[in-house]
Amino acid sequence: MLTFSGAALDRVGTERLDPAWVAERLDDPASRVLMASADGVLVRADPPVSLLRLPVPAHAGRAAGEAWSVMLGLEDGVALFAVDLDAVAPEERRGL
Repeated sequence: MLTFSGAALDRVGTERLDPAWVAERLDDPASRVLMASADGVLVRADPPVSLLRLPVPAHAGRAAGEAWSVMLGLEDGVALFAVDLDAVAPEERRGL
């Protein structure tokens, strides 16, 4: 199974190298994250099953010792990041 097949992402090759641009996307309430761990990615349980896109958590910056995000690209003009679910505190995971 190809989890990410069919995803139409603009990889924003130049912009993603600009820390200020990425920070703006992280602060944008429209931006979303995919949560991934060594076990896989979170998916929606409701049909149709798809990758679960969540609002960007407050800790998604690159602070030392915290979970940080990876810019995947733009999906329909909306920034999409990946966050390491294994680095998210257990109490926060339960709320997902």
